[in-house]
Amino acid sequence: MKISTMLAHDMTIYEAKEKSEADLMRLPNVVGVGLGTKAGQEVITVLVTKKVPLTQLQPHEIVPPVIEGYMTDVITIGQPPTP
Repeated sequence: MKISTMLAHDMTIYEAKEKSEADLMRLPNVVGVGLGTKAGQEVITVLVTKKVPLTQLQPHEIVPPVIEGYMTDVITIGQPPTP
């Protein structure tokens, strides 16, 4: 997954989400990836069952703050219902 601290957009937010979704879904507690807004900006939304302190995660397990120039927003939704 390309992690960039720059906010330049080389692709649409939809393309960035699609490109990174599989990698994000492999992270601990991640149950969904979507698109949203935060403070008036488009963001890649990462849905988790619970937030875990960064000190309890390995570097490769952390949701990057920026993906392909788009900020991420981690939202706790709890355990999704089983089908």
